[in-house]
Amino acid sequence: MNFLIVLLPLFLISMLGDLYGRIKDNNKIVAVFQPGTTFIVILIALSSLGSNIPDRGYTLHIVLALIVAMVADAILVDRSNPKGFIRGMALFLVTLLIYGYTWTKYNGFHSHDLMMTLIFLVFYLGLVFFFTKHMYKDERKPNKLEYTAILVYLLVFCMVISRSVLTFYGDFFTFNQSLFMTIGIVLFFLGDCQLGIYHFIDVNFPMIQAPPFYFVGQLLIALSCSF
Repeated sequence: MNFLIVLLPLFLISMLGDLYGRIKDNNKIVAVFQPGTTFIVILIALSSLGSNIPDRGYTLHIVLALIVAMVADAILVDRSNPKGFIRGMALFLVTLLIYGYTWTKYNGFHSHDLMMTLIFLVFYLGLVFFFTKHMYKDERKPNKLEYTAILVYLLVFCMVISRSVLTFYGDFFTFNQSLFMTIGIVLFFLGDCQLGIYHFIDVNFPMIQAPPFYFVGQLLIALSCSF
């Protein structure tokens, strides 16, 4: 826990550095602070290994997901690069799959699973309708591969959120852990939604909130290892 006293201020400074780089449209600054902030989040997750936690395997799973996310952050410095965007999204998909697998592995399955899955499937269909209805109709319209990737990514994200919510009904995670990981994955999702709107609906959509949503979301998921 003593490590957090040092790492949390560093996280805030690094996140603000990334935000400054985005505001100034300076990719050199972003290239340092975007993956750098996630690296600090990884250290925050690893700091839990020094405490008396019930299962260190959970921390290592989360760290693995964060390492993949850090690589994606390094690739997604230039948001206008379509190839980089697809590669970054593919890596974030791996991150999400690790999160979903981890929360399912440690939480197991319960009677609420079917109901929660159906709720998030309906939510997913609403997202598909929204993006399909408002998506670019001109030359910027995604090709079939990109459109399929969007559908898969949204589906996996919705299912992972449902797995985090379901941890409230299990015995492995404490209430604080479930709260941190659920709020964290939702903030991650909100950040990605803004990125999706920017790429596929409105290139003038303000992106100022997306980095804080994403980084704070990842931070809360990392803190679930300690609490």
